[in-house]
Amino acid sequence: MIKIDWDGEEYKLESLDKEINKFKRAVVRAARLNLSKLGKNATGNLSKRITIKVVVNEFNISVTPDAGKSTYWDFVDQGVQGVMTNRKAPDSPFRFGTETGPKGKLVPAIDRWTVVKPVMDVRDKKGRFIPRKRLVRMIARNVYLHGLETTNFVSEPLMAQWAKREKDIMAALADDIGKVVDKIVPSKVTLTLK
Repeated sequence: MIKIDWDGEEYKLESLDKEINKFKRAVVRAARLNLSKLGKNATGNLSKRITIKVVVNEFNISVTPDAGKSTYWDFVDQGVQGVMTNRKAPDSPFRFGTETGPKGKLVPAIDRWTVVKPVMDVRDKKGRFIPRKRLVRMIARNVYLHGLETTNFVSEPLMAQWAKREKDIMAALADDIGKVVDKIVPSKVTLTLK
């Protein structure tokens, strides 16, 4: 529940809370749908973790995706630039080889991915089957060199829903502030002009 503190008294902003919850549900629903459409939902863990964090303070309302401590959703959403090229994610703030991300996570993650979403009948140039461990190293090297493509699976719904619902959210905020002012200011006010 969103509350406002006015001179030591807390007041609930029920209309704003209701509109924010509608907004959050719409963004999460659209982001999950995008993950499925893009084929990026192998285990379903990323889809389950998507939540939207809304912070209301005295000057603004800030909205961000929140997947707990995991930054994986951010990599999938914004992509990661490769060491050799940034073609797949030219505007991404993430880049392999900068040592800013978690170390040693890429190969184990790709290994788990190949088990969950098996890559079938992978053969070398001579027609021999490629063992999974070698395949995992090959995929990891390719991802490291060329990066991960940008999907905007969360960013696009977040911006689209904000544009669609911003007026309703601001109207709800104004309505709640009006109710708070009505409770605080006495109903009979006399104004004397000189």
